[in-house]
Formats: sequence, C-alpha cells, structure tokens
Amino acid sequence: MLSSVQSFGGERPQLVRPNATLQDTKSPVTVADSIRMTRLADPWYLLGASSEGRVAEFSPDGTQFTVVLRKGLLEQNANEYSLYLCQTANAFESPEPTLLLTFISSSNRPAISDVKWLDDNETLMFLGAQSGGLRQVYTLNTSSKKITKVTDFQTDVRSYETTKIGDPVVVETEPPVVKLLTTPAKRDGIIVGTSQLLADLVLLEDRSDTIAKSQVSVKCKGSAPVELDLVKGGLFSSSLSPDGKYLVTLTRTENIPDSWKPGAEPILRGLDGAPVWMPQYTLISTKTGAKQPLIDAPASPFGSEIVWSSDSRSVIVTNVHLPCSGYQGSRRQSEDSETYVVAIGIPGLELSKVAKGDLKLVKLEENTKTLIFEPRNSGGDGERLAYQKVKEAWKQVPLVNFDRTRTKQVRVELDEDLNTPPKIFVVDPDSKRKSLLLDLNPQFRQLNFGTVEAVTWQATDGHIVQGGLYRPPNYEPGKRYPAVIQTHGFNSSRFWIDGPWTTAFAAQALAAEGFLVLQVGSSPDGQDATYAITTQEAPRQMAAYEGGIDYLDRIGAIDRDRVGIIGFSMTCYHVKYALTHSKYKFAAAVVADGTDAGYFQYILLGVNDSQTVMEAEKVNGGPPFGDGLSSWIKRSVSFQIDKVQTPLRIQALSPFSVMGEWDWFAAMSLLKKPVEMIYLPEAEHILEKPWERMVSQQGDVDWFVFWLKGEEDPDPTKAEQYARWHELRRLQQQNSTKSQAGSAAMH
Repeated sequence: MLSSVQSFGGERPQLVRPNATLQDTKSPVTVADSIRMTRLADPWYLLGASSEGRVAEFSPDGTQFTVVLRKGLLEQNANEYSLYLCQTANAFESPEPTLLLTFISSSNRPAISDVKWLDDNETLMFLGAQSGGLRQVYTLNTSSKKITKVTDFQTDVRSYETTKIGDPVVVETEPPVVKLLTTPAKRDGIIVGTSQLLADLVLLEDRSDTIAKSQVSVKCKGSAPVELDLVKGGLFSSSLSPDGKYLVTLTRTENIPDSWKPGAEPILRGLDGAPVWMPQYTLISTKTGAKQPLIDAPASPFGSEIVWSSDSRSVIVTNVHLPCSGYQGSRRQSEDSETYVVAIGIPGLELSKVAKGDLKLVKLEENTKTLIFEPRNSGGDGERLAYQKVKEAWKQVPLVNFDRTRTKQVRVELDEDLNTPPKIFVVDPDSKRKSLLLDLNPQFRQLNFGTVEAVTWQATDGHIVQGGLYRPPNYEPGKRYPAVIQTHGFNSSRFWIDGPWTTAFAAQALAAEGFLVLQVGSSPDGQDATYAITTQEAPRQMAAYEGGIDYLDRIGAIDRDRVGIIGFSMTCYHVKYALTHSKYKFAAAVVADGTDAGYFQYILLGVNDSQTVMEAEKVNGGPPFGDGLSSWIKRSVSFQIDKVQTPLRIQALSPFSVMGEWDWFAAMSLLKKPVEMIYLPEAEHILEKPWERMVSQQGDVDWFVFWLKGEEDPDPTKAEQYARWHELRRLQQQNSTKSQAGSAAMH
C-alpha cells in the first residue's frame, strides 16, 4: 500500500492564457519533438480510433471527470502517464485541472489505463505499471490521494472488470512463459508440434498463442484470488454483473459447430473457408467458476456491447446471431444470416429478441427501462431507436425526451485536424459554449510545422486514391523537392506528426528536412477490400504509389529521381512488390516489421498459421509447390529480389520479426546490393519506448537525407552509421555501373 501520490516531474500540459505570445524564431520539427508530444492516452485512440467518448471518464454523479495523458521521456527511455481531475461545475471557468497521479513506465506497457469510477464518487480504479514493474490493479482516493495496490500477480494484468463498489475484481493475466529446455527435454529432446513457432525453439521458450491464452481470476477484498477454469479466450469483451455473481465474457471457439455455420458462413466465406476462430459469449459464476454458453451461437467479431440490468437478472447483448435449433430451411438461413440485439435472463438463460440488425447500444435508461441504439457505423450521427419491454416482448417505442447531448452535464472533446495539434475542450450541450481546458502541447507554438492538406490522385491503374500531403515549412511553389511516400492509411481529421503509427514513419521531421511526404490512404469507392487477399492486392497498391509520384510530378513539386518509400506491417508486402515489380524508380526504401507473403515467411509460419498460409497462397496464385510454383516465381517478392535496385533499410522488431525479414537481408547481401537491417529484440510492433523510436524514426530520417539529398548529420556519435552507409553507397555505385554497362552492350 502506498500512502502518497508519486510524481516524477516533467513539463505538464498547460492552459493557454489569453496573452500568450509567440517567439519570432521557430525551430524545425524533430523526431524528439514527436516523442515528447503529449497525447491522449486511450489505447484505442492511439491505434487510430476516434476520440469520441474516450477523452474523459465521468464520476457516477457527473460532478467530476478524469483525463489521462501520456508523453515520452527521451532521456529516461520511458513514457510518463498523468491522471488529471476536473470539476464539472467550474470546467468553463478555465481552472487548472488537478494532477492526481503520475506513473512512469519503462516497459512497453501503459503506466495508467482503464480508469473506472466507483459508486462513492471519490474512488478510482485503474491498471497501473510503474517503471519496469508488472501491470496491476490499483485504486486511488481522489480526496485523500491514497493509492492502494489491489492485485499482486506474478504476470501482467491484461484487463479487469469490477462492480460499482470495487468488489470483487475479475482480472485477466498473462500466462507464464513455458520453458522448453526442461530436464526431460535435455534427455529426450524437444518434440516439435505443428503449433510451435521457430523463434520459440531458438529462444527455448514457448510463447505460441500467448495472445489467445490467458488466466482469469476472481479477487475478493481481503482474500486470495481464485483462478477460474477459463485459460483460453480471456476477457476480449466482458462485463461483470452489478452484484458481482456472474461474468459474461467473449471467448474463442475454434471448433465451429455445424449448427453455427449458416450464421458464420459470411465470415468464413470472406476468408475462403480457412479455419478461423469465432467469438462466443460465455456466462461464468464468479463463486463456483462454472461456465456455460450464454448463447449457443456466435457473436460478430466486428463489435458488440454487453449491458446488465441493475438487478443483475438480465443482460442485453448486441450484434449476435441466434441459436439455430428449431429452425429449418429458408427460415433458418434467414435467421442465421442476421445479427440481433437480445435480452437474456440470468441465470436461466431465457432469450428474447429486442431488435434486428447491427445496432450499437448508446444508453440504458434505468428509470424507464428503455434501450436506446444507433446504427453501429453511423459515427454518432445516425437515427436513434428506442425499445421497451411491453409485457413479455420488446417493442420499438417513440424516442421521447431523449437528447443525445445530455448524457453528461458537459461534453469533453479532443479537437484536432491536419494542421491543428490536439487540445481538450469542454462544451455545454445546451448553449454550445466551448472553453479550452488543456492545450496538450504549448511548446508546439515554438515549432515550424509543415502544412498538411488532403489530396486525391489517380493511380496508374485508374482508381482514385485519397491521402495527405505534408509540405516542407516555407514551401516554395515551383521548386522540385525530394519526396518520401508513407503507406498504411490516412485520416483527414487527425494531427499526425509521425503518420499513422510511431514505427518507421516520421512525416513532420522529414518535412523539416526539406521533403514532401505523401501519406497514402485508401480508395474513396471502398473497393480496396474487394482486391485484398487476391493476386491484384499488391499491383493495386503499387499503382497507387506510382500514381502518387505522377501526381506530385505533374504539379511540379518533386524530383522523381529522388523518391523514397516506407512500408510497415502489412504494407511491407506492397512496398516490396513495388521494389521488385514497378518500372518507377525509388531512390531509397524502408520496410519495418512486416509481412510480405513471401516463400520464407510462408515456410516459417506454415505449420501454425493457417490464415497467413491462406493469404500467401491467394495473393501468389496457389501453393508454392508443383504447378503453383510457376505462379510464385512470377508474383512472389521472394523470387524477385535480384530485380531490386533500391537501397533498403529493414527494421526487425522481435526475434520472430528478424526471422521473417532474414531472407531479404540475406539475399540482398549475397547479391551485393545495399541493405541494412536494424534489430530491436524487445520492441513492440507499434513502438513504445523512446530510444527504440529514435532508432526507427530518426534512423529513417537520416537514411532518406543520406540517399535522397546526399547530406549527413554532423553529430559525431553517428560517424559509424555513415561509415556503414558509405560502403552501401559504394555497392550501389558499382551496381549502377554494371547495369549501365550491360544496357550499353545490349544496344
């Protein structure tokens, strides 16, 4: 038990005062500025979700709310998370929010997350991790500032659920890592199973399927936690009954019953029949651990809500299929192909339909027992629907006296756009009065940002592409700049200082070095998904990159001989395809921790990842054996590496990642082509630690400045880096000379 708030200093977000002045001289944006940027800490927002409903957590009586922010501490190689408290009544009077708590995490785990108010309106429960410690459940009394550690598990707590009084607490913890080199294994050897990852065999640790595996325990106040028999599945989506007696959780079902297949068929068809897991809701007794299916049917994997009645005697579940029993023929097919909102009695599991369709539950009005929904993908602007239970059946009723803006006394919003850094405002839902609460990054007023605009262009295959164009500060029309293409999405409503992710991308830092940066988004016609996991997926994306080059050349903005490109995750495949198949020239490239549907990754994953195998076979025209091999030789990036003429920087972010990237590094090295691999063995896919971000993002800035501008950072600590790159440039020049000689001989 801790008795005082822990604070570790650092510049905090500030309220902008009316008379704040700007300095005349502004500094260029750097990767360090990006790392130190204060951001909303909600993990889904950081992954690209809307900030709507994620900015503030209101107390049950609505009189207070909390906000959690994060920023990187570059010198300490850590991330600082800060929990602020605001009083609703005077939120418009521009008071300084109260800093309740600061935790610092030196691991990849959030230091503060999943903040919940308890019913006393003064106690907060949250997941916390300090320094390199494990993530556990804590409480914080907002009046006394007393912090209490609720759990003390030997592994990280992934998620938790609790009641309004904070007891019991149901937690999902990571399973311990299983050591493969046991005493029997030393004697008899290790039997390699089809689910075994090669990286695990090298590390002698079984980490296979650790995302799917978890341990779920119930912790009651004053007693030791009791583990439930629910090792596989975990709390993907869960809810604890108000009386704490039952838990409803979304679990994995890999052996899909035949009776489910009509309902699951659209999803299975979308994956071409490949084995997949389907989500199912399970009801668990927190007292006995007994579990049973809540509904004998799958839930949709694309979003669902669970809401309990206040008496814990029923639960509302959205976006689920209905059980198949009792239906035959066309009626069964019709029932199973739709999703529904259902009400289920507890503990008898009596099921009644509430509404048909994929509806998002907005609110349960307890006083009138009214459920209010909106279409799931409406973005909060769709027509709202109300349902009440009339006798034994649920009926749609008129929406009476419901104002979507009055769910809270005030709204707390994060405002940002392409050129406006995020700020937090409070909004009066009646008068629409708006007041600034927190300027998250007042230091940005001293930085010279490049302007960003949304643009569209025509790909070389004719389809239209949306994206964002970052221009250098003090951009000069008519001047032709070097350019870097960043892949993997675009959002015109977000202030993306890096791009969509913190791995590899560095848009504003590149713009500050005199680059145009084109952030590639999707097609406005929504047809990208139609071509996904087909032989046309990579050619379509390559055409988008080529069309972007043509667009920038046509408006007189770039030197098309100085164009670089970055791929991350799934777009590594698209970038590698462009490097091996496009007639357009790329002067330098980066790929970071990605899939490439190549032969080596196919073999590496083939024994335990049917999804990856299926996708690789689909995009390459079949399996790489027998008659299918000729299609792979034509299409697969693995068999075209000899065609690469571009200096390539590869980022591997885990032991598994370094294996997946090895064939390209080895092949280009054997072919005497300029290639460098950077290996960060403890990194996350989306980078968290500041030093790893510097290696990834600043390394990319240096890489493109070196290859596209012929310039070097004079920092003496980078001398060894440039010595390596000069050797790569020598290889590039030798290859260019050979290519020119070969071309002259042909003519």
